[in-house]
Amino acid sequence: MTRQKTNQAKVSILVPIYRMQTYLEECLDSLLGQTLADLEIIMIDDCSPDRCGEVPAV
Repeated sequence: MTRQKTNQAKVSILVPIYRMQTYLEECLDSLLGQTLADLEIIMIDDCSPDRCGEVPAV
């Protein structure tokens, strides 16, 4: 069996962003500051009543 190389991230981080607008910037800064190169960050907004769903789009 041979392994094929892909361009997919080796680590995926799922971040639920319901009612966390106050902490979202700090959370993203922390995740983006990681030294791991193959990193995928998936932000999940479940119709939060605050504006946190707008932040990841920036």
